[in-house]
Amino acid sequence: MVWLILVVTLFGSLIALLEKSGGLGSFAALARKYATSRKKSLMITWLLGSIFFLDDYLHNLTTASTMKYITDSRGVKRTELAYVVNSNAGNLCCLMPISSWVVFFAGLLETSGFVVGSATSTYLRCIPYLFYCWIAIIISFLFALGVVPAIGPMKTIDPELLNSEDEPAAENGRHNVWNFLLPVVTLVGVTIACDNEILYGVMTALAVCAVTFLLTKTMPYDEFFKVFMQGMKNMVFIDVLLIVAFTLKEANDTLKLAPYIIGVVKPIMKGGLLPAVTFVVCIIYAYFTSCFWSMAAVMLPIVIPLAQGIGVNVYLVLGAVFSAAAFGSQSCLFSDALIMCSAATNISTADHGVTTLPYALIGAALSFVLFLVGGFVL
Repeated sequence: MVWLILVVTLFGSLIALLEKSGGLGSFAALARKYATSRKKSLMITWLLGSIFFLDDYLHNLTTASTMKYITDSRGVKRTELAYVVNSNAGNLCCLMPISSWVVFFAGLLETSGFVVGSATSTYLRCIPYLFYCWIAIIISFLFALGVVPAIGPMKTIDPELLNSEDEPAAENGRHNVWNFLLPVVTLVGVTIACDNEILYGVMTALAVCAVTFLLTKTMPYDEFFKVFMQGMKNMVFIDVLLIVAFTLKEANDTLKLAPYIIGVVKPIMKGGLLPAVTFVVCIIYAYFTSCFWSMAAVMLPIVIPLAQGIGVNVYLVLGAVFSAAAFGSQSCLFSDALIMCSAATNISTADHGVTTLPYALIGAALSFVLFLVGGFVL
């Protein structure tokens, strides 16, 4: 929990510095040349988010902060932006060979004893069966293209910004796009080099900002420190929400909700129904507890022996568990990813959650059908 608070708080400082230095405004001005319509602005958002696949926190905070003013100018509602951004967060992390999600899930496979070759190679065999992740990303892509329309609350809710904000502009000589690119490239590069440790990445990016901005006289030391502290203050609210979410998770663990759910449904987790039932159980678990990773840790020792014992494709069952984790991260009202995406787009978690849920449920329904069919034919 302390690690998460540090990452979020320091990210606030980094975003504030990128805005104040004019780097974010310069990059936005550059992107705006190509984002000439609503559709193009959402497509650029979708494509930009695909670059930040290492971690869902990195993805949500960086993509949303970079694109929100551009999409505003093209008539895109913040709820629509938040949906496109967060749909590619945990889902994309699950599909990429290198990400914080893959590292964790591979570690779970290692401890479960189900490893063919290496833990990572075992996880990679699950990727074709991550039906929800694939479908959710495709739906968000089609939404960005305008093929999938706004439905339900997405169509009716026009969110109010939680805090007043002005678009960062490249002014007072601050017009160097490198003030944005250099820290962001450093952030991604160091995160990769340090085994996907995003805390090291954001700390190094802040150090690069300090050296670059002071040497180029982008801002004096006193202003740098002032902006740094203001960025930390901007994240106090999200830090509080994360603490509340963590408390709720602990309460669910104390109440032993997970063992109860598993005990109820375990009798029907058999035969070709196993992948589909596993998916539904894990979705319920993940959505109502916000315990996506711990859900996987609890479920793997149960479903792996079941799948092996009844001859069901183990990778398909694992795909159901990991897909459900991604669903929970994207949809749960008190998931850390949803909270951070809401904060980065400056809308309430309620607005983001209710507008995202219909699309997530469509993806879940289609995934359920695939897991149901797959349980009998794969």
